[in-house]
Amino acid sequence: MTTYTLRINDSIMLGKSLLDYLKSLSKTNDFVEIVKPRTYKMLPAVTLTDEEMKRIEEAKKSGIHSDIENLQAYLKSQYEN
Repeated sequence: MTTYTLRINDSIMLGKSLLDYLKSLSKTNDFVEIVKPRTYKMLPAVTLTDEEMKRIEEAKKSGIHSDIENLQAYLKSQYEN
């Protein structure tokens, strides 16, 4: 199946007719599947204080390893036991 994205202005009669036709096809066979678009909500911007920024920079410089594969393997081994 090939995926297409259509933008239909359903306030215009021709657009509404096309949308209705596609909806009827999706109900009668497997040729058309209508999937509602995902809506993404942006998180509100957060301003960090100077102290918070300093702590973040110190954490970056601390050399703490960011690779968690070993931790995941350990947790998985504990879960299996």
